[in-house]
Amino acid sequence: MKQVLITIAVLALVVGGLIYWRGTMSPKIEPGQVVIESIPSGATVQFQGHLKGETPLQLQDIVPGLYFLQLNKANYPAHSQMVRVEPGQTTRVKIDLEQLRHREMQGDEKTDVEMIYIPAGEFTMGLREDQIDSLLARDETFQREWFANQTPAKRVYVDAFYIDKYEVTNADFARFLNAVKPDTIDQLIKYDKTYTRIYPSGAEYVVRKGYENYPVVYVTFAGAQAFAAWAGKRLPTEAEWEKAARGDHIQLFPWGSTFEPDRANTSDVDDTYLGLAPVGTFPKGASPYGVEDLAGNLWEWCADAYLPDYLKRADTRNPHIPLEESPLRVLRGGSYLNNYHLAIVASRQGVPVDYRDFVVGFRCVKDAD
Repeated sequence: MKQVLITIAVLALVVGGLIYWRGTMSPKIEPGQVVIESIPSGATVQFQGHLKGETPLQLQDIVPGLYFLQLNKANYPAHSQMVRVEPGQTTRVKIDLEQLRHREMQGDEKTDVEMIYIPAGEFTMGLREDQIDSLLARDETFQREWFANQTPAKRVYVDAFYIDKYEVTNADFARFLNAVKPDTIDQLIKYDKTYTRIYPSGAEYVVRKGYENYPVVYVTFAGAQAFAAWAGKRLPTEAEWEKAARGDHIQLFPWGSTFEPDRANTSDVDDTYLGLAPVGTFPKGASPYGVEDLAGNLWEWCADAYLPDYLKRADTRNPHIPLEESPLRVLRGGSYLNNYHLAIVASRQGVPVDYRDFVVGFRCVKDAD
């Protein structure tokens, strides 16, 4: 059986490489702004995948972080780059499209990932008290406070959307890096010789042979957002992620309320994988909609800021917590290093915005209309 290291600190609980933040929330972060110009002017601007207007353009009240910028103008090559926004500062971007005109125009090779349709409607989000009682009865080491940020259960509505059937793979992320060609990848993904299977080879990024279909790890929140924008998608909200995982069913796991070892990659499972497994390895663990790997394997980034009392404060229709509400971001789903109680569909954790780890990945969604 896999071993799990649990260390308790004053402000944080570290579970299998994951920081579960318990400290006092920091004050709101001062926004920044971005001024975008082009030669010639009149280029359409997409900022993090959203159409914002034409150059010259000033974007105000932007949450500090790393963003994906795209400029397009007829008869000129498309331009894309990463833009860093600092608290209380103005970031200026000026692109000379005339100088880029001589370059060969080639379309980016986007990912060809299967997506699953999730219909609009209500579902029960979070944990009911009787479900917590059931979990505590199964294992005397569990503590009720572990589930406090998953209560109270409430009915919420989400619009229809599509979600990736699997987590984003190393092959997918390498295509993104080779298309965008960032000056540095440090703000997008951490390179680690042991766990990161993507590495530079000349002018390209390649995947270590045999790991193409494994989920990409060590991706930052900014890196996940940038990939999603490049692919014409976005990160799921907490509500979208949980609905894709459980449907309108009162259950603890994507497949039901009884944990079964052959349905998820967690620390409770004595399987052939000592660590991370390729995507789609546990098809029996699919959700009611057919989405796979939502329990265990890797924690997944969501689009919301993290609030411990999310379910008390969130709206009942398309709930989403704006990023400026907290310096923490949301992870969902548990990992191969965690006990099954962290792989339940309501499980959620908060981590700093610059967090990156070998048990953190992501998947994308896009609107249905």
